[in-house]
Amino acid sequence: MRWLATAVVGLGLAGAGCAPTGQAPPTQASPPPPPPATQQLVRWSDAMCGTAKAIDSARPSAVQFASSTPDATRADAFIREVATWVDGTSKQLQDLKPTGIEPVDSHTSKLRTWFTGLEKKSVDGMKAGEADKVAHAGPLAQEFSTSEPAEAGLSALAERTPELVASYNVAPGCTPVRQAGQDGRERDLVLWANIMCATTKELSTLRTDPLADPAVSDPRFQRAAWASLGTYISSAGSPLSDVSTQLSSVKPIGIAEADAYQAALLSAVQSAMAKLPQGTSSTELFQLPIDQLKAKATEVAGILATAKPKEPGLDAIVAKDEKLKAAHGLAPSCESPQQTPATAANGTDLSACQSGKCQVQITGSADVTAGGHTFKVSVSSAGVTVTDASRVLNLGPGGQGSFGDATKTIAVKLVSLTGNAAIVDITAS
Repeated sequence: MRWLATAVVGLGLAGAGCAPTGQAPPTQASPPPPPPATQQLVRWSDAMCGTAKAIDSARPSAVQFASSTPDATRADAFIREVATWVDGTSKQLQDLKPTGIEPVDSHTSKLRTWFTGLEKKSVDGMKAGEADKVAHAGPLAQEFSTSEPAEAGLSALAERTPELVASYNVAPGCTPVRQAGQDGRERDLVLWANIMCATTKELSTLRTDPLADPAVSDPRFQRAAWASLGTYISSAGSPLSDVSTQLSSVKPIGIAEADAYQAALLSAVQSAMAKLPQGTSSTELFQLPIDQLKAKATEVAGILATAKPKEPGLDAIVAKDEKLKAAHGLAPSCESPQQTPATAANGTDLSACQSGKCQVQITGSADVTAGGHTFKVSVSSAGVTVTDASRVLNLGPGGQGSFGDATKTIAVKLVSLTGNAAIVDITAS
């Protein structure tokens, strides 16, 4: 290292010799600011930060399992836990498109490959016989416990990638990294817009038509009416509670009309929460006569309607301030919903479901028969409702669920949703 010290000293002397006596050496130019944030890179950063946090939070459980001496039952439970975790977490990566930035796209590719490997290992583990469960669970736990901290690695990537750092720093799910040329104002506006878009969407899709549910309106399914109405009434406060928590966390941004809109929305939500029926359990509701249930559900629907956003809406308010408008354009929750693909694998041919496996597009509502079991699928802007003779299944965008009995299980997944048209995967097993 002696040559390096000599070179540094030599440069210092040369610099000193060039500066006139008594005059300070010229100041170095500040580094250029990073490229501005883009919607695509903010969305990428937000999805990746969420995934990284999920990986890091799952690691302690895997480390604990790897250091233990499990039996087959515990190994099987761990394998299934990982399989469920992989399915839920990897969804954040599915819709990410290439950015054209090599280190960013390389990170995406490596993470997808890692998830694919985990999925294969967990599927193989679930298929393995009881005697082989431990042998499959061990490598799966090692895969987690020996991997590097995901969030730290992502932060390092942002710091060394100039094209990414501005987007990373304003992404709601990310912790900003130090970078010259950025202040916190843009991030504050993006955070405000992101929460406001998410909460207004949630409030806009509140169900206020409980009597239109197929379980109530279709005589074939009225055995499920008590469950449908009882669940509607007992769960009505849940979305309002979530929205209230989010709106309460919003910091004022110093734009009078925007701050007033947020305050009014929070006040309406809290007022509606206070008016909802309190202290009635689902069991008690299911025992009420159907006419009383309908009346109570109608009352709840009226209360929920008061919490829906009023005009002028969020878009109109955002449009009045250029900086807030730009932040709104970056916030992941403010993106326009993806359009439903023109055709599903089986188009609109519902008869394809009789084979026990189909992907169909349904507009409005339709009866579907899969594996000899008939049920009704109803589509709204909030999601789909699946109703059979005694059950009701509500699915939001990207949601999936199943119902059935000892002889037949029907699994339904909402693939995409636009207005009153949805594409659903249906499998009977």
